[in-house]
Amino acid sequence: MIDPLILARSVHIVATVLASGTVCFMVLVADVPALRRRLTVTIWMALALAIVSGAAWLVWLAAEIHGAPVAEVCLNGGAWTVFTDTRFGQVWCALLAGPRDLLAADYGRLVMLKIGLFTAMVCIAAVNRYHLTPRLAAPTAKRATLRALQRNALAETGLGVCVLVLVGALGTIAPTAHMHTSSAEIPPGAAFVHIHATEAMADVTIDPGRAGRTKATIRVSREDFPDFAAKEVRIALDPPASGLRAGEHATRRMLDGTWQADDIDIPQSGIWTVRVIVTPVTGQPIVLDAPIVLER
Repeated sequence: MIDPLILARSVHIVATVLASGTVCFMVLVADVPALRRRLTVTIWMALALAIVSGAAWLVWLAAEIHGAPVAEVCLNGGAWTVFTDTRFGQVWCALLAGPRDLLAADYGRLVMLKIGLFTAMVCIAAVNRYHLTPRLAAPTAKRATLRALQRNALAETGLGVCVLVLVGALGTIAPTAHMHTSSAEIPPGAAFVHIHATEAMADVTIDPGRAGRTKATIRVSREDFPDFAAKEVRIALDPPASGLRAGEHATRRMLDGTWQADDIDIPQSGIWTVRVIVTPVTGQPIVLDAPIVLER
């Protein structure tokens, strides 16, 4: 059974492509009065479907982040929290894999499949444009050429739909170069987030990952995973509600190379923003931040 998040993304992308493509067709190709009303209806229907599917996309994403049923997310404002307090839609990750990762990981295999389908679409379009279309001028071959064009158009449309579904699926999978796990086992009930930047990376574990008194463990490393040489590491937690005050805490370096902050007070659950401020041995401080879900 298809993932609802993938379905919502796919429908949203299809609807937006249909709306924008129809507008471009009317403006640039054929603004025929007889077709104008039908095409206008198509545009409005596609826009309505894009709005509905976009809202469904947001709700399903919020349900995944909160680990709660869709109905609860809708009734308790979880979807609005995700919409206002996260970077959803603002940060796009580039694919940085090698050839081995393109074949070994799900993300890479889907990318390769999408490239293959798109290449097939381009080939079919080239056959239509440079081989079949010129043959329409010959009366003897006109009927057979039209049938071939119809078959190719259906095949190209089918491939295009498959590409859009793959795009919807790719948005739910992290690129191979950005798939990282904690270097240590995450305790049950803890909240964990990996923060990736060009200057440094941070694995942040808040245990227990809920409102109340808790502690944070941070491992700072470079992109090739050795420990980052830092003089000081501080952690700040920005609350989901603007009325609450953000708290910043000093950490101490542990024997295993991690940095730990104890006795952190989390007054309420929700999607907080964790900021790790790293002071290198030389150079300017580095700030790493990401949303983290803290439960009740």
